[in-house]
Amino acid sequence: MVPEGAPAVGTKRATGRQLHTCSAIYHKVAYRKANGNSGASKGPYAARRRPSATRQKWAFRYNAGQGFRRQWGGRGIAAAARGGAVRTVRDVSAGGVIVRRGAGGCEVALVGRGTPIRWGLPKGGLEAGETLDRAAVREAQEETGLRVRLLGPLGDIHYWFATRGVRHQKTVHFYLMEAIGGDVSDHDWENDEARWFPIDEALAAMAFPNEIAIVRRAREAWNGEQSAARG
Repeated sequence: MVPEGAPAVGTKRATGRQLHTCSAIYHKVAYRKANGNSGASKGPYAARRRPSATRQKWAFRYNAGQGFRRQWGGRGIAAAARGGAVRTVRDVSAGGVIVRRGAGGCEVALVGRGTPIRWGLPKGGLEAGETLDRAAVREAQEETGLRVRLLGPLGDIHYWFATRGVRHQKTVHFYLMEAIGGDVSDHDWENDEARWFPIDEALAAMAFPNEIAIVRRAREAWNGEQSAARG
Protein backbone atom coordinates (compact mmCIF):
# COMPACT_ATOMS: atom_id res chain seq x y z
CA MET A 1 0.00 0.00 0.00
CA VAL A 2 1.35 3.45 -0.96
CA PRO A 3 1.63 5.72 2.11
CA GLU A 4 -0.84 8.58 2.23
CA GLY A 5 0.52 11.72 0.58
CA ALA A 6 3.04 9.88 -1.59
CA PRO A 7 3.40 11.04 -5.23
CA ALA A 8 1.01 9.42 -7.70
CA VAL A 9 2.44 6.76 -9.95
CA GLY A 10 -0.12 6.98 -12.75
CA THR A 11 -3.43 5.34 -13.59
CA LYS A 12 -1.92 1.94 -14.28
CA ARG A 13 -1.28 -0.48 -11.48
CA ALA A 14 1.98 0.36 -9.76
CA THR A 15 4.82 -2.14 -9.81
CA GLY A 16 6.63 -3.22 -6.66
CA ARG A 17 9.61 -1.05 -7.63
CA GLN A 18 7.39 2.03 -8.06
CA LEU A 19 5.72 1.42 -4.69
CA HIS A 20 9.13 1.07 -3.04
CA THR A 21 10.31 4.34 -4.61
CA CYS A 22 7.20 6.25 -3.50
CA SER A 23 7.50 4.86 0.02
CA ALA A 24 11.16 5.91 0.22
CA ILE A 25 10.35 9.45 -0.93
CA TYR A 26 7.50 9.70 1.58
CA HIS A 27 9.64 8.58 4.52
CA LYS A 28 12.53 10.80 3.44
CA VAL A 29 10.30 13.92 3.39
CA ALA A 30 8.62 12.94 6.67
CA TYR A 31 11.99 12.46 8.37
CA ARG A 32 13.25 15.89 7.29
CA LYS A 33 10.03 17.64 8.33
CA ALA A 34 10.15 15.96 11.73
CA ASN A 35 13.69 17.22 12.22
CA GLY A 36 12.77 20.76 11.18
CA ASN A 37 15.18 20.91 8.27
CA SER A 38 14.26 20.33 4.65
CA GLY A 39 17.96 19.91 3.84
CA ALA A 40 19.00 17.70 6.72
CA SER A 41 22.74 17.31 7.04
CA LYS A 42 22.60 14.34 9.43
CA GLY A 43 20.76 11.04 9.69
CA PRO A 44 19.88 8.32 7.17
CA TYR A 45 18.32 10.77 4.68
CA ALA A 46 21.02 13.41 4.73
CA ALA A 47 21.17 15.63 1.66
CA ARG A 48 24.31 15.20 -0.43
CA ARG A 49 26.50 18.28 -0.71
CA ARG A 50 28.25 19.16 -3.94
CA PRO A 51 32.02 19.35 -3.43
CA SER A 52 33.27 22.91 -3.25
CA ALA A 53 35.84 24.26 -5.71
CA THR A 54 38.52 23.88 -3.05
CA ARG A 55 37.70 20.22 -2.42
CA GLN A 56 37.65 19.62 -6.16
CA LYS A 57 41.13 21.10 -6.63
CA TRP A 58 43.18 18.68 -4.52
CA ALA A 59 42.42 15.00 -4.31
CA PHE A 60 45.39 12.99 -3.15
CA ARG A 61 48.78 13.74 -1.62
CA TYR A 62 51.49 11.13 -1.32
CA ASN A 63 53.34 10.68 1.97
CA ALA A 64 56.32 8.39 2.18
CA GLY A 65 55.41 5.12 3.87
CA GLN A 66 51.69 5.93 3.87
CA GLY A 67 50.72 5.99 0.20
CA PHE A 68 48.05 8.22 -1.25
CA ARG A 69 45.86 10.00 1.30
CA ARG A 70 42.71 11.92 0.36
CA GLN A 71 43.05 15.65 0.84
CA TRP A 72 40.11 18.02 0.29
CA GLY A 73 38.24 15.64 -2.05
CA GLY A 74 38.19 16.04 -5.81
CA ARG A 75 36.17 13.39 -7.64
CA GLY A 76 37.91 13.54 -10.99
CA ILE A 77 41.40 13.31 -9.53
CA ALA A 78 40.37 10.66 -7.03
CA ALA A 79 39.18 8.48 -9.88
CA ALA A 80 42.41 9.08 -11.77
CA ALA A 81 44.49 8.18 -8.72
CA ARG A 82 42.61 4.89 -8.29
CA GLY A 83 43.42 3.70 -11.77
CA GLY A 84 43.37 4.45 -15.47
CA ALA A 85 45.71 6.46 -17.65
CA VAL A 86 47.32 9.19 -15.56
CA ARG A 87 50.03 11.49 -16.90
CA THR A 88 52.99 11.90 -14.54
CA VAL A 89 55.36 14.87 -14.62
CA ARG A 90 58.53 15.50 -12.61
CA ASP A 91 58.99 18.91 -11.03
CA VAL A 92 62.16 20.38 -9.55
CA SER A 93 62.18 23.30 -7.11
CA ALA A 94 64.65 24.93 -4.74
CA GLY A 95 64.30 26.79 -1.47
CA GLY A 96 66.01 27.89 1.69
CA VAL A 97 66.09 27.71 5.46
CA ILE A 98 66.87 31.32 6.40
CA VAL A 99 68.33 31.72 9.88
CA ARG A 100 69.63 34.49 12.10
CA ARG A 101 70.95 34.83 15.62
CA GLY A 102 68.16 36.15 17.84
CA ALA A 103 68.10 37.23 21.46
CA GLY A 104 67.11 33.72 22.54
CA GLY A 105 69.19 31.80 20.02
CA CYS A 106 68.65 30.65 16.45
CA GLU A 107 65.58 31.96 14.59
CA VAL A 108 64.16 30.83 11.24
CA ALA A 109 61.98 32.66 8.70
CA LEU A 110 58.80 30.88 7.59
CA VAL A 111 56.13 31.77 5.06
CA GLY A 112 52.43 30.98 5.45
CA ARG A 113 49.20 30.98 3.54
CA GLY A 114 45.58 29.92 3.91
CA THR A 115 43.06 29.85 6.75
CA PRO A 116 44.08 28.40 9.11
CA ILE A 117 47.55 29.44 8.06
CA ARG A 118 49.97 26.69 7.06
CA TRP A 119 53.61 27.53 7.76
CA GLY A 120 56.44 26.25 5.61
CA LEU A 121 59.74 27.07 3.97
CA PRO A 122 60.17 29.47 1.03
CA LYS A 123 60.67 27.59 -2.23
CA GLY A 124 59.81 27.69 -5.91
CA GLY A 125 60.56 26.53 -9.43
CA LEU A 126 63.64 27.19 -11.50
CA GLU A 127 63.74 29.75 -14.27
CA ALA A 128 65.29 28.92 -17.66
CA GLY A 129 69.04 28.33 -17.34
CA GLU A 130 69.01 28.86 -13.56
CA THR A 131 71.07 26.68 -11.23
CA LEU A 132 69.60 25.14 -8.09
CA ASP A 133 71.50 27.39 -5.67
CA ARG A 134 70.65 30.59 -7.54
CA ALA A 135 66.98 29.59 -7.75
CA ALA A 136 66.96 28.83 -4.01
CA VAL A 137 68.38 32.27 -3.17
CA ARG A 138 66.00 34.09 -5.52
CA GLU A 139 62.90 32.29 -4.25
CA ALA A 140 63.89 32.71 -0.60
CA GLN A 141 64.45 36.45 -1.03
CA GLU A 142 61.26 37.00 -3.03
CA GLU A 143 58.99 35.05 -0.71
CA THR A 144 60.34 36.47 2.57
CA GLY A 145 61.48 40.00 1.63
CA LEU A 146 64.90 39.26 3.15
CA ARG A 147 68.39 39.48 1.69
CA VAL A 148 70.37 36.31 2.31
CA ARG A 149 73.85 34.79 2.13
CA LEU A 150 74.09 31.18 0.94
CA LEU A 151 75.89 28.90 3.41
CA GLY A 152 75.50 25.43 1.94
CA PRO A 153 73.18 22.61 0.83
CA LEU A 154 70.90 20.81 3.29
CA GLY A 155 69.55 18.04 1.08
CA ASP A 156 66.25 17.50 -0.69
CA ILE A 157 62.73 16.21 -0.12
CA HIS A 158 60.40 14.28 -2.42
CA TYR A 159 56.63 14.09 -2.55
CA TRP A 160 53.72 13.45 -4.89
CA PHE A 161 50.55 15.41 -5.51
CA ALA A 162 47.80 15.34 -8.13
CA THR A 163 45.91 18.23 -9.68
CA ARG A 164 43.75 18.57 -12.78
CA GLY A 165 44.16 14.90 -13.58
CA VAL A 166 47.97 15.05 -13.64
CA ARG A 167 50.19 13.35 -11.07
CA HIS A 168 53.32 15.28 -10.06
CA GLN A 169 56.52 13.82 -8.63
CA LYS A 170 58.28 16.76 -7.02
CA THR A 171 61.81 17.20 -5.68
CA VAL A 172 62.75 20.29 -3.67
CA HIS A 173 66.41 21.08 -2.96
CA PHE A 174 67.05 23.13 0.19
CA TYR A 175 69.98 25.32 1.24
CA LEU A 176 71.00 26.89 4.51
CA MET A 177 71.02 30.71 4.32
CA GLU A 178 71.82 33.53 6.69
CA ALA A 179 69.75 36.73 6.67
CA ILE A 180 71.89 39.82 6.03
CA GLY A 181 69.15 42.42 5.52
CA GLY A 182 65.63 43.11 4.33
CA ASP A 183 62.32 42.84 6.16
CA VAL A 184 59.67 40.09 6.21
CA SER A 185 56.95 42.70 5.68
CA ASP A 186 58.25 43.01 2.10
CA HIS A 187 57.36 39.42 1.16
CA ASP A 188 55.77 38.85 -2.25
CA TRP A 189 52.15 38.10 -3.17
CA GLU A 190 52.52 34.31 -3.15
CA ASN A 191 52.18 34.08 0.63
CA ASP A 192 49.83 35.71 3.10
CA GLU A 193 52.55 36.25 5.69
CA ALA A 194 56.26 35.86 6.40
CA ARG A 195 57.51 35.77 9.99
CA TRP A 196 60.53 35.08 12.18
CA PHE A 197 60.20 32.22 14.69
CA PRO A 198 62.50 30.91 17.40
CA ILE A 199 63.55 27.61 15.86
CA ASP A 200 61.73 25.41 18.40
CA GLU A 201 58.49 27.36 17.81
CA ALA A 202 59.01 27.05 14.06
CA LEU A 203 59.28 23.27 14.33
CA ALA A 204 56.00 23.17 16.27
CA ALA A 205 54.19 25.48 13.84
CA MET A 206 55.27 23.94 10.53
CA ALA A 207 52.72 21.93 8.53
CA PHE A 208 54.89 19.48 6.59
CA PRO A 209 56.96 16.74 8.30
CA ASN A 210 59.55 16.54 5.50
CA GLU A 211 60.26 20.28 5.82
CA ILE A 212 60.48 19.92 9.61
CA ALA A 213 63.26 17.38 9.08
CA ILE A 214 65.11 19.89 6.87
CA VAL A 215 64.86 22.60 9.56
CA ARG A 216 66.25 20.20 12.18
CA ARG A 217 69.17 19.53 9.84
CA ALA A 218 69.61 23.28 9.36
CA ARG A 219 69.77 23.81 13.14
CA GLU A 220 72.63 21.31 13.40
CA ALA A 221 74.48 22.92 10.50
CA TRP A 222 73.95 26.43 11.91
CA ASN A 223 75.21 25.38 15.34
CA GLY A 224 78.28 23.93 13.65
CA GLU A 225 78.84 27.21 11.77
CA GLN A 226 78.59 29.20 14.99
CA SER A 227 80.97 26.88 16.86
CA ALA A 228 83.52 27.12 14.06
CA ALA A 229 83.22 30.93 14.04
CA ARG A 230 83.91 31.09 17.78
CA GLY A 231 87.06 29.11 17.16
